Amino acid sequence: MAPRKEAAPEAAAPAGAWQGERRVVPRTSIRVTDRLRVIDEAWAATLAESIRQQGLVEPPVVRPDTSGFTLVAGAHRHHAMTEILGWSDIPVVVVEMDNLQARLVEIDENLCRRGLEPLDRAVFLAERKAVYEALHPEAVQGAAGAAAKLHKNDATAKIAVADGGPAIGFAREVRERIGLSERTIFRAVQVAGGLAPDVRRRMQRWAHWREGELYALSKLPHAEQIAVVEGLLDGAGPDDRPDLGAALRARKGEGPQDAPDDGGLQKLMSAWSRADKRAQRDFVAHLAQIGALKTQIGVKAEKALRADADAGGDDAA
Repeated sequence: MAPRKEAAPEAAAPAGAWQGERRVVPRTSIRVTDRLRVIDEAWAATLAESIRQQGLVEPPVVRPDTSGFTLVAGAHRHHAMTEILGWSDIPVVVVEMDNLQARLVEIDENLCRRGLEPLDRAVFLAERKAVYEALHPEAVQGAAGAAAKLHKNDATAKIAVADGGPAIGFAREVRERIGLSERTIFRAVQVAGGLAPDVRRRMQRWAHWREGELYALSKLPHAEQIAVVEGLLDGAGPDDRPDLGAALRARKGEGPQDAPDDGGLQKLMSAWSRADKRAQRDFVAHLAQIGALKTQIGVKAEKALRADADAGGDDAA
């Protein structure tokens, strides 16, 4: 059954939308291949209901191929229209682009359009790094050496060198376009590249993993990763929330008695490590304002942090 005419209004595309030929094509003419993220059925159902009630504002993006079209961006919208609403013909935007351009569109739309789970985000960022390096091969040469030379005291550069991180140009481009800190980018790339493929695929069925725990798991040898995840997920149902942190502590022989309640200290330390220098400086100013840094040690620590932040600038992660 084809969609009603009003389901796909010929309205002006939203700002930033792809400008191409808007058409209605048979669903059978669109190939959906090699997607980086599996379909979230709950999100697709939400989109389907929105499309049913409000119409489709921005169609999926496709590119021509020898047998019709290949889906580039909008897999959840495509799934909502074809599999949930049952449309036989769907509206699309047809854009000419090559393989690398198509991959970049898929990645950036997902990074920008909707918040991703840390594991999915890691997969997209690692793939974006690969696309960036294919488009800019000159940026790959000597990237780690350049990072160490230009940012000797920068914790971000140290992570990049230690983990074989992405080219600085790639991290800067993602930071500017997506808004992620370079530290987050480097750690995400390590997660995607460090996890054993079977481990990563199995863990993508759940959507509650913490970035720090994924990072710790990715640093283990693949055999140990598999052992941890098998013990964690065997018998777990789709609605369960397996505790990766507990599994990692158990691997190191740490029981609950070895990890007493710290009153939130670890959460504070983790949030501090993820914040950039500007946020750290503002937080210290807040502590000073409420009188939490009135001790002599606190005043010295505040002065030292301010001096470090002023020397490092706001871009350090």
